[in-house]
Amino acid sequence: MDWLQALSNCRSKNQSCVLVTIMRVEGSAPRTAGTRMLVTADEIVGTIGGGALELEGISHARALMECGDSTPALSTHEYNLSKALSQCCGGKITLLFDHHKVQQDLLHVFGAGHVAQEVARLAMRLPLVAVFHDTRVDWLQKLDRVLHTSDSATHYVSTRLISDNIYQHVESLAPAAFYLVMTHSHEQDLDVVEAVLSRSDARYCGLIASKSKAASFRNRLSRKGFSAEEIAQLTAPLGAAIRTGNTPMEVALAAMSDVLTIRADDLEESEARAIHTDIQTSPS
Repeated sequence: MDWLQALSNCRSKNQSCVLVTIMRVEGSAPRTAGTRMLVTADEIVGTIGGGALELEGISHARALMECGDSTPALSTHEYNLSKALSQCCGGKITLLFDHHKVQQDLLHVFGAGHVAQEVARLAMRLPLVAVFHDTRVDWLQKLDRVLHTSDSATHYVSTRLISDNIYQHVESLAPAAFYLVMTHSHEQDLDVVEAVLSRSDARYCGLIASKSKAASFRNRLSRKGFSAEEIAQLTAPLGAAIRTGNTPMEVALAAMSDVLTIRADDLEESEARAIHTDIQTSPS
């Protein structure tokens, strides 16, 4: 397996990695500019020449991965082979570290019906991890066919069967995710919404609903003991960001517009905090 195939594998598995490239060579060096090596937490694919240089490159790449989002996507480091690394080559090498970070925007879609299939077609073209959940094997199989026949450059979209208690199923999911609720059953919709609101960590919970269904759900949630603040975390009907019709693709577009709007707002807020931190910590 070469570095390009390894990079593709990391992308498909949503696995963090660093592509290390010899960017510039001055004097004698073990490999030429353009040579690449891919580094993950537990694997090395390719080589930039072995020896102390390669060990330093691997160490630096893994340090970048451990730092996570706080590291730049692209960075360079210059190595003096004779002075710093005691290699007999005697030249200087500049390495480019291309950090491919784990995609952390998680979308969980409950339901694999007609609207969900259109959501999947959109999700495959967007920078997020999407998982579609359903109790019906046949509908998950239909959705899998949609995923496998697409010629788009997919990111990370998969299906998962709900075979246990819905509350336990929702509780097992990673924190800080987006949720779209569009199952084939109103009672199952309510179970999912109740489980999601009980987590208290959802970035968004949107429900396909008419105004009367939305009002009914809010009343039922209130009777179950949910506070007004908790119920306010439910977006129903979903699609608050734009107005569309009610065909499956239009509803899917409305749902994804909600998700993308909140995602963009979160990113803007995060960038503003980073700028504020830089200003606070910069020397006067």
